[in-house]
Amino acid sequence: MPLDQLNPVPVTVILPNYLVAGDDWLIPVLRGPYTDPIWTASMRLAAGASSIESVATTDPDNFNFSFASADTAKLPPNIYQYSISVSDGTSRQTLQMGGVPVLANPASETWVKTETFLRKALRECEQCILDLLNQRTSAVSFGGKQYYFWDVDKLWKLRNELLAKAIAEEQQLLGNARSRLIIPMFVNR
Repeated sequence: MPLDQLNPVPVTVILPNYLVAGDDWLIPVLRGPYTDPIWTASMRLAAGASSIESVATTDPDNFNFSFASADTAKLPPNIYQYSISVSDGTSRQTLQMGGVPVLANPASETWVKTETFLRKALRECEQCILDLLNQRTSAVSFGGKQYYFWDVDKLWKLRNELLAKAIAEEQQLLGNARSRLIIPMFVNR
């Protein structure tokens, strides 16, 4: 038995930073230890009630996942979870899972702007800060509380908390583990 079948090297899939709805998507994946013709591969993207799946065509080196523009145009913009798996007819193995944003095609008539609740709250908080700093108003209301010019530091602290939560939410939706974050620590000596 060949060594690569005894200890198969995991296949790493590198997707683009984003996919655009309405475009043709062709995603090649190295076959790695799955070069035997009995292996088939499939890729599924899903977010909420929307999903799309492709069974790969094969060449000697790659599994090629193809998604037609007519199918991708129906996908609403969101962060989609994807799963790539291989099967030999009796057993199934998941090669990789993760998340990738699907953006709306700006040329599409059905283009909509999507925004999470935290991002919307962050944008509104930043607008309140700008209104106070530019002295457009003497007081602003945010989150059921009234803030004055001397409360900008409280609003700024709230803004930083919202930003941290929004970034964490986006990372979670993309499937990134907290352990992959690099957190610098500075120590005074």
